[in-house]
Amino acid sequence: MEGKLGKEVAEICNLHRQSVSEYVRRFNEGGLDLLLDRKFGEGRPCSLTEAQQNELTETILHSSPANHGLGTAVSWTTPMIREYIKRAYDVHMTRTGVLRMLWRLSFSYTRPTYVLKKANLKKQQAFSRQLEWIKKTL
Repeated sequence: MEGKLGKEVAEICNLHRQSVSEYVRRFNEGGLDLLLDRKFGEGRPCSLTEAQQNELTETILHSSPANHGLGTAVSWTTPMIREYIKRAYDVHMTRTGVLRMLWRLSFSYTRPTYVLKKANLKKQQAFSRQLEWIKKTL
């Protein structure tokens, strides 16, 4: 736009001359919108079929790993899901592949919350009141 040759712009931007020519062509055709439009490939297809993914979703939502012989845990973890997929569908997936598939299936990661079995509710309430009193007096 300042009258420089494509070769000069390529040197300034550390790009190939043909790349600069392509960017100029796109800008002239459709302006900044076409220049910034980037298309990415779809990537590798998922290892599980649509039906298998639906079945996996139902399994994760409505059963625990213990129901499928994966220990005594009640929450699903990535290693458990990998093992379940290997046993049920004879498909080997990486940890990252499982995480990305779960993300596509609208699952999110949450940490379990722990509840202390021996906690005394009355002592907790008394401590909470005492803490509030200390905060007010300071």
